[in-house]
Amino acid sequence: MNVMTTDVATIETRGLESRDAPAIAFRRLRQGESATYRKMRLESLQRFPDRFGFTYEEEASIARLPFEIAIEAGAGDRFVMGAFAAIGLVGMVGFMRHDRAKTRHRGQISQVYVDPEAHGQSVGGLLMRATLEEAFEVAGIEQVDLSLVTTNHAAQRLYERLGFETFGVQENYFKLGERSWHQRHMQITRERFRLRHSAGFK
Repeated sequence: MNVMTTDVATIETRGLESRDAPAIAFRRLRQGESATYRKMRLESLQRFPDRFGFTYEEEASIARLPFEIAIEAGAGDRFVMGAFAAIGLVGMVGFMRHDRAKTRHRGQISQVYVDPEAHGQSVGGLLMRATLEEAFEVAGIEQVDLSLVTTNHAAQRLYERLGFETFGVQENYFKLGERSWHQRHMQITRERFRLRHSAGFK
């Protein structure tokens, strides 16, 4: 059950504290909520097609997406963290542990998306932090990586604030017709995240 590891959409980059915003809860999506995930996932591909490796048409044609299966299975090391406001799900981040014997100490962030209606409330930063906290609670996870198109500067700035560091850029990582996209690869260790967390991400 492989998940594309390069799906990072535009996210909010304001402060990681949101004093004036309505209450938002951050938690894993639970069994029975896979349809909610699917709806938001397909919406993200329609709204921000340049930010993701998959196209809307590709994923819409799949009966059950990998994270739908993981949500319904209640998988401990493969989950979707959601941001929930009074109106329902307003943001999500996927996490999956690498499954080979020599890579199980690493995990991957993917499919980051915040509904544009929720922008301006620091949802993206808080959601990413909640996801990393949950990911590093998974036994044996020492490193988490992600990747994003190099033109997504807002996301890059936020990830750097969270403690991610770039370890490579691959040119023409995606190509569709005459268009191509370069991909930035970033990583954070459990130790670096906890150091940033204790310092309040200043």
